[in-house]
Amino acid sequence: MNELMTQMAVPMNLGGMIGLFGGLLLGLLGWGFGRYMQRKNRGLDERAETITARAKAFSWNLLIPAIMLSWVLVTLFEGIGLSFFVMMALFVISQIAYVSAAVYQNGRN
Repeated sequence: MNELMTQMAVPMNLGGMIGLFGGLLLGLLGWGFGRYMQRKNRGLDERAETITARAKAFSWNLLIPAIMLSWVLVTLFEGIGLSFFVMMALFVISQIAYVSAAVYQNGRN
């Protein structure tokens, strides 16, 4: 039984990786096409930039508590293991990105 599970894991992982990178590729193509159409229809102006900046700020304000809550849930249900350190790494990366963006934007003004 264990050998069967090992043999099945390789095609499933391969299919998952194909789906993951295929989805990423399709998402990037869709994003690029959307930007192209916006540029073509003069949709990339200051108003669009302001709306995008506000939306990113709002989503950031929701992301931080969501990461903190999932961090607590992972610790409660999984214990301190790989998933805990993955969640911690995501939080640290998000905070480093925030500080870097704040320093960069303050330097621009």
